[in-house]
Amino acid sequence: MKVKKKCLPRSYLLYVANKFQLQLDVGRVNKAELTRRHGMSRARVTQIMNLLKLSPEIREGILNLPDKEKRFFT
Repeated sequence: MKVKKKCLPRSYLLYVANKFQLQLDVGRVNKAELTRRHGMSRARVTQIMNLLKLSPEIREGILNLPDKEKRFFT
């Protein structure tokens, strides 16, 4: 039986990206440590961190999407 991975809302992933960046900025961890702590591949951590490269307007738009529209955002 295949288990389907749950897709996380992008607004949550922006929160995670900010949390990761804060940990990197204060020197608590490096990307390799983030991958171990969160059970993610290094590529996935990079994908999440890349959300921070979006313009502030786009990030704000994602955060302000109505809940029923967030599931359609990719």
